[in-house]
Amino acid sequence: MEKLRERYRLFIVSNCQVGYIENFFRLSRLGHLFEDFESFGNTGNPKGMNLAAVIERNGLLGPLMVGDADGDEMAARFCEIPFAFVSYGFGVAVQPNFIFDAFGQLVSHLS
Repeated sequence: MEKLRERYRLFIVSNCQVGYIENFFRLSRLGHLFEDFESFGNTGNPKGMNLAAVIERNGLLGPLMVGDADGDEMAARFCEIPFAFVSYGFGVAVQPNFIFDAFGQLVSHLS
């Protein structure tokens, strides 16, 4: 994550409940790497709308959605941005723009 942060702005969009991302930041000690986040628990909105909000409020140009489930892919399609599927996660993807089978592959590709 540190290597990605050297080159990219990082954000989290999740379907989780209120407080989950904040707990992740605290327990993982990775919070300093992320500029912003949004979740279903905070807004009650679906992931695509939350992703659009993060893109808009941070003035992102050319964002890439990285995720491990079809909901992530649908959010990317909703926002008309590319989707990178990480197959080592929890779900499946229909037609991702990129597929990575290991975190190292993702980092190498984006570095």
